[in-house]
Amino acid sequence: MEALNESRDKLWACIAGLTEEQLHRSNGDAWSALENLEHLHLMEHAVSGLLQQALQAPPGGAVPRVNLESMLDRSNKYNAPPFGQPRGLVQNLDQAKQLLGESQSALEAVHAAVRQLDHPETYSMEHPVYGAMNLDQWLELFALHTLRHLAQIEQSLSRSNG
Repeated sequence: MEALNESRDKLWACIAGLTEEQLHRSNGDAWSALENLEHLHLMEHAVSGLLQQALQAPPGGAVPRVNLESMLDRSNKYNAPPFGQPRGLVQNLDQAKQLLGESQSALEAVHAAVRQLDHPETYSMEHPVYGAMNLDQWLELFALHTLRHLAQIEQSLSRSNG
């Protein structure tokens, strides 16, 4: 969770001081800063529920650790699932902070539950790109996912300022 907290701090530092116009501005087919924040919330909210379900399932065999660093390589393009597509629900920064706080709390609950397990490595869930991942790696992935979208926001801001 420390990595997620650090990535979230970097995200908030990036968007601190942006005007409403900058928060809503998108470039081409790139999402606006607020749309990126909404996407992060939608993904965290949905997947934290799925991770809670995985905790209720019987344990399986331990799955090998997956190299997640490709998440940071923005030349690898991924399409968000329909439930993770921004829908205009987030209209301002305060709302984004509230929703991301809620979804982070849900991830923290998953983290706390995983910490209580005798053999957490035996609880896993499929990822559409990386395959089977244990629940700890899912939590690591959210930090990288935040950093990926931070880079997208930074790139969009630099294009609109340059």
